[in-house]
Amino acid sequence: MTQSVLVTPEMSRNEVLDLLDHLPPGTAVERPAERRSGELGEPALIALVLALTPAVLSGISAWLATRGKDVEVRFTAEGLGLKTGFSFTAKNDTTPSDLTKTLTEAGADLPT
Repeated sequence: MTQSVLVTPEMSRNEVLDLLDHLPPGTAVERPAERRSGELGEPALIALVLALTPAVLSGISAWLATRGKDVEVRFTAEGLGLKTGFSFTAKNDTTPSDLTKTLTEAGADLPT
């Protein structure tokens, strides 16, 4: 991993496609839902690994704003400067500058 990334929670295909509509091309990679051996779960769920760029943070904020009132999404940040990663909640009124502040305070490597 050459930069910090955000990992979404597991989402449906429709949620993934909706979020991808708000992100620049090539900034997200799908990660199949991780299951332990013998664990059951929804096989169609997908997590996205998102490049941590200002354009992606703006896209996340725009996507959250379209989701409706009182919507929260729990992201996980992984990568450079983050010894174990950390999770945080973004809400429908979270701005790109709010996301930037949260991530930089935790030591995430944010390109300008």
